[in-house]
Amino acid sequence: MSREFVNDKWTCPICGGKIDVRIPVAGGMGSHWRCSNECCEVDGADLKLTRLKKEEIKIDINPRKINKKALKEEDAKDDDVILYDLRKDNYPSKRGDTFRSLQVFECWVCKAVTNEIIMGGSMGYGVRAVCPNGSKCWHHELEDKVKLLAKPHPKSYKDELTKDIENDRNRYQNRIKNDILGNPDLSLKEEVTNVRSWDSKSKCTHGW
Repeated sequence: MSREFVNDKWTCPICGGKIDVRIPVAGGMGSHWRCSNECCEVDGADLKLTRLKKEEIKIDINPRKINKKALKEEDAKDDDVILYDLRKDNYPSKRGDTFRSLQVFECWVCKAVTNEIIMGGSMGYGVRAVCPNGSKCWHHELEDKVKLLAKPHPKSYKDELTKDIENDRNRYQNRIKNDILGNPDLSLKEEVTNVRSWDSKSKCTHGW
């Protein structure tokens, strides 16, 4: 299945409904998300989607029909995605080339993940992995706070700022967009090379 999730806007490949039912994980570490008809479940940590067993699916009075054709098409899309291992030298290398990698890149600002690679411009840039949310104004504000936290501060101020950052990440949870295609190796995780991007349609006043 193609996994390009936007939290409460995730779409179930079986019934077409939203995957927006939060299931807390034992111990308080993270959470899982299910569609309202309980056809499938997404792990909030690694974004892995699992189709629930048939006997676990609750049947409504007017149950939605399973769109088998759409389900097969989604699976085919994932199967058709070529993932390049960046440890090898066989990936596209021309400026402007875009492709999907076996590796996953995490944004240190919002914690979104992506495996989209854009080949950069001048010498020394090469492989670039850009945060999917890098053009958003809220992301720039969060970035400023994370950078501020890295500077020397009294412990009380750092504690307060750390809590503020976590609160912001929770508040922006519904806006954080991940961009994963294919079935990458989630154990091969690195940091994105670019946390900020440009969008001509954005009215954000934050500079580069």
